[in-house]
Amino acid sequence: MNKNTENRKEEYILLDLFTVILRYRRLIIGITICSVIIAIAGYFVYPTYQNKKSQYLVRSTFFIRQQAISLIPQDIRNFINNADVILDSLRAAEIESFNGISLIDEVETLKALYAVNEHLISNIHLSGGMLQIIKSDDSETVATTVNIFFRYNDIKITEAFIPALFNQSNKRIESFIRADIEAIVSNYEQLMSIPNPSQAIQEIISRNHAQYVLFVDILNGDSTILMQLGEPVVMKESSLEDFKKRYEFIGIIIVLAGFFVSLFLAFTFNVINNIKNDEEAMKKIRDALGKSNDK
Repeated sequence: MNKNTENRKEEYILLDLFTVILRYRRLIIGITICSVIIAIAGYFVYPTYQNKKSQYLVRSTFFIRQQAISLIPQDIRNFINNADVILDSLRAAEIESFNGISLIDEVETLKALYAVNEHLISNIHLSGGMLQIIKSDDSETVATTVNIFFRYNDIKITEAFIPALFNQSNKRIESFIRADIEAIVSNYEQLMSIPNPSQAIQEIISRNHAQYVLFVDILNGDSTILMQLGEPVVMKESSLEDFKKRYEFIGIIIVLAGFFVSLFLAFTFNVINNIKNDEEAMKKIRDALGKSNDK
């Protein structure tokens, strides 16, 4: 008997739940359909919006020519990760502002320089993008090769920044060792001018010929100390299809959320109606309100 009674109670509870759903079926169906419409509309709008905001990524590798490594005791990142170099590169890439400071207005140059310098601890976070300068190996030696990663939401700026950074970094390195290059070229030319040079001098001249030719070209502006490994490759970090695939899960969540909200509202309205139809319950509420008013 007890089992039969419990089974009947469960049946009554299920019947009550089903009755509530039937009573508020229009509300449940309406809200669910609205959530489906919102999810479908979002599929055509949201991924496109996200795709427009997504960033482009360009990667490039800078390295110092072998003949000039001995002249540069510093890590190559020290030349690239420099406030003046970055600021000039930003301007050359036609980036108009940095952290809300105008790069076009000459009056705000010092402010912009200070702002850039404040972001040189590890990475340079730009308005809408990021620059990373990473050593190409994990050794403790001075880096002569680094990988440059730049992210920005404008493809033209993304394409323009790496060449600008290369040119500005190369200028800084050349100015740092120009006096040494001039001295090496001068000493080499003095050795070549010696009449009847000894075997040892001839070996020195022969061994350093490639370095001399390079340094002469650098002084004449025909070559550079810094080199790029291949052409920078620009790619979009996420495509429209990627955003659509990600949105499919969001769309399912929206529909399910709409369905469960509709159920919640249906049972809430049902409880409210039951209370309204229960005189004893309404009397208690009125008494409570009356007491609160008296207070």
